[in-house]
Amino acid sequence: MTLGKENFAENLAVKLGYATAYFIFTLIIFCLLRLLNKLPSGWTFFHVAAITILLTMAGVLIERLLK
Repeated sequence: MTLGKENFAENLAVKLGYATAYFIFTLIIFCLLRLLNKLPSGWTFFHVAAITILLTMAGVLIERLLK
């Protein structure tokens, strides 16, 4: 592996790793909130996923603005 030169497989692995970590984080948050009865009765996993993706996007936006 050479530094500074990434190929398709490396890019794919990074993106899959990020997506897997996001899914696990969202699942843990959902289970904790459900266990502690902190979610409204009609909310599903997708509601929590939408909130966490908004937080992630806000973090990326702030990071890019500060560069």
